[in-house]
Amino acid sequence: MIQKTTWQWGPPALALILMLVIYVSGSNRALFLFLNHFSSFSGDSIWAQLTVMGDTAVVLALLLPWWRKRPDLVWAALLAALLATAWTHGLKPFIDAPRPPAVLEAGSFHIIGPAHRNVSFPSGHSTAIFTLVGVMVLSLGIKWLRWPLLAFAILVAISRSVV
Repeated sequence: MIQKTTWQWGPPALALILMLVIYVSGSNRALFLFLNHFSSFSGDSIWAQLTVMGDTAVVLALLLPWWRKRPDLVWAALLAALLATAWTHGLKPFIDAPRPPAVLEAGSFHIIGPAHRNVSFPSGHSTAIFTLVGVMVLSLGIKWLRWPLLAFAILVAISRSVV
């Protein structure tokens, strides 16, 4: 029971703590620029492909192989997706955080794809992939798969800053 509770509350609690540290320290811009320059080492393609994995349509498509064997997992993920979407899109207008092209000097960062200028937080892509991974980690019961899934979700979330 402790193991499951740790996985239920550990990653979200750690994410909240890290978000508060970044906010209080004022390191958001420096962290963004650090992450954004990852593409200079690896190229744009890998990050563009990773970020697509957080698209809601792609996340929903990732559920298709589970439809016959684990419909409970699919229904749990769909319910979680509805709640996460309502949460994310409900918060965006109130937070109204501008995206980097709206606040940073052109040329100080690298853009892959269109240069959107508003409602950057909370990230819909990050929310979508973490919702799917959260449901899978808590539902599958395959302990060795937890860390790779969490690492994958973190990479997809980081890709939002790189892209």
